[in-house]
Amino acid sequence: MKDVLSSSWTFWPAPDPDVFGDKVYSWKFLLTVNLPLVLAFYSLIVFTPLRAWMGVNPSILAAGGLIQLGTFAGVLAYGYRRIHPGLRELLTYGGNLAGTLALNVSTPKPLFILWILYFLVVFFEAFGNPKAVAAFALTVIAPALSLLAFVGVPEARENAILTALSTGIGAVIYLLAAYVAGWTREGALEKAARAHLKGALEERSRLAHSLDETLGSALAEISLWHEVALATDVAGAQNASLAKARTRAREALTELRELAAGIDRQPASMAGLAGEIQRRAGNRCAAAGIAFEFRIGSVGPITLRDSYHTAMIAIEAVENAVLHAKPRSVSVSLSASPLEVTVEDDGVGFDLTAVHPGRGMRNFEELASALNAKLDLVSVPGKGTRLHVRTAA
Repeated sequence: MKDVLSSSWTFWPAPDPDVFGDKVYSWKFLLTVNLPLVLAFYSLIVFTPLRAWMGVNPSILAAGGLIQLGTFAGVLAYGYRRIHPGLRELLTYGGNLAGTLALNVSTPKPLFILWILYFLVVFFEAFGNPKAVAAFALTVIAPALSLLAFVGVPEARENAILTALSTGIGAVIYLLAAYVAGWTREGALEKAARAHLKGALEERSRLAHSLDETLGSALAEISLWHEVALATDVAGAQNASLAKARTRAREALTELRELAAGIDRQPASMAGLAGEIQRRAGNRCAAAGIAFEFRIGSVGPITLRDSYHTAMIAIEAVENAVLHAKPRSVSVSLSASPLEVTVEDDGVGFDLTAVHPGRGMRNFEELASALNAKLDLVSVPGKGTRLHVRTAA
């Protein structure tokens, strides 16, 4: 039944009538806002010289106010959430229109200023209610019915002209307000969705960072102590067990890093990746008094996971150069399609054939493997080192 009402009563497929919600549909609002306004308006019209000038009929005016208040009170008494939104808004809209039109009907004079109230009611109700076909029809029909009160009145012709004019303007106001309200709500929903997504991404990023900083650091330290134990185990009695423990610790560290990097599969931007590498690597070189150069070539799509591993390769390579190579300058090149990162320094270099691969080299191999990329390391004593990682085209 609810779907039938929604589809047949509204101009929009998914109306959102509960704009005001609990703040408006409450006894507090009725007693502190609605009732005082109606009584104040009634007193102004009936108990001041305006009554004699306008020729207001207090009974008609009171009847309209009671209909308006009674309708609202009835919705509250029954429970506004128990009533279908379209029907609920139609009832409250009808009550507000009754109270407004009663003012026009209560006087034989065609006072245009009174019809301004009708326009205001139409605007605010259309903006706050679902875009209901029935409510639009009521907007048009209600003023026309008010003409019945002027049958036989000398000013009937003037009232009829004014009513017809006001009805047409009211219809236009209703449609404009209804569609503007729809666009406003859609924009608000999109903004809320973007804010929710941003919050989720920030929380996932925080969680990934926390995982890497806590568990990652612990696993890295365990792996390091295994390396030390293996190096000092001269007798070799514990060599096999320690080697297995070291291998598993390294595997767990790699898995954790991949989990932290892949905790959100949303795409990353090359600009964000480049900025992170340039910031962290540049700051490290600046602190050591080393010239730093960053170049970016072609750009393209990149996942958050690949962005993480690429950044780690570049930043760790720069860190190694600063700590061990004594370079005058370090450069990093980054490009996409295929993803490629190169780190070069003009430091002391080393002989690859004479150096046993250490933990740092294994980290680069693991990061490159996570990218499904090829790792090339070239170093010549006295001529610096070049690390190049490139994914398949």
